[in-house]
Amino acid sequence: MFFRKCSSIKHIPDVAKGFHASREFKELPKEISEINYSLAHARQTREENQKAVNKSGKACLTQIYSIREQFNVVFDQLEKQTLSKMDTRNKLIASQIQSDVDSIDGVTANLQKLFASIKDVRDENEALSYIGFTKCKQMIKKARKTLQNVD
Repeated sequence: MFFRKCSSIKHIPDVAKGFHASREFKELPKEISEINYSLAHARQTREENQKAVNKSGKACLTQIYSIREQFNVVFDQLEKQTLSKMDTRNKLIASQIQSDVDSIDGVTANLQKLFASIKDVRDENEALSYIGFTKCKQMIKKARKTLQNVD
């Protein structure tokens, strides 16, 4: 296991002193609210995409059956191939969308838990509050990266 070399070491209680008064800490609830809104919007968009994929699959089947009535024998094999390819494509897309939704849900839950723990220790232990704040900032970066990956 490799570790980063520290350029300086600071005692967390010293770094955290007066931390609650910082503009960055005071803006944390707003920042979390904004990122949660973006995550919820991304989740909703992905779910709508899934519905559109399902709807397009049904529309494709309807067209196939219409054509089949006119050219029954010729299109029987084409239908089987198309259904197989469509099923494979839809499974892949559904898997990707579900993965995005799971990732969004995980980041959202972790961010909310972390922020709740910061609020719980805020007045009791400034050092723990500072550690939670830094973890929260890391989680926000991860949430932004998640949003970039699902767009």
